[in-house]
Amino acid sequence: MNLNNYIEFMNYFLISVLSSCDLRLPYYTDMLKLMRSEVMLMFDNLRNNHYIDLLRSLKVVIEASVQLFYYFSKYGINEEGILREVKRRERSATTFNIKMVSKIRGLHLNIRKEIIKTYLTICEFTHPTRNLLLIHKRKSKEILHDILRRSVDIMTYCLLRVCGTNVVNDDLLKMINRLGLERSMRYIGKSQR
Repeated sequence: MNLNNYIEFMNYFLISVLSSCDLRLPYYTDMLKLMRSEVMLMFDNLRNNHYIDLLRSLKVVIEASVQLFYYFSKYGINEEGILREVKRRERSATTFNIKMVSKIRGLHLNIRKEIIKTYLTICEFTHPTRNLLLIHKRKSKEILHDILRRSVDIMTYCLLRVCGTNVVNDDLLKMINRLGLERSMRYIGKSQR
């Protein structure tokens, strides 16, 4: 599977979510637009073989997806509550932390572990660790393929939980299936029963 296919899917999915998600709160819309701009950067980084920058953008997308899901599970459509917590978190420089994953209501333990594992894997390549140095020596595209597939699945799953499966049309369903986004497919299957 071509790495570009995952990024194209992310772009198409975010456009669909922005146009058909019923949540019209400014915070949610702004976060989705931020995610879309990061996806556009990912296209450029992939084209120029800037894999580390691609992973940094991917990290922002995962953090934004988890934040949206966290705030939605905690506050629903109460934007005042969301903005109050965002401001509180900004003062302590913790607008995102991995503990948010464990505090998302209604999220199965296996899914939490999967999100945390994927996020930590991305962090290994975006912080100055030994893996960051090794990415140029190993088969970068193989490493990126696995990380990108897992991350796209998590982003899709989180946004489906926030916006509902009504944002999924036949084209999106085919793309999700073709890309092997198992978590998202299972959620769509359960939701449509």
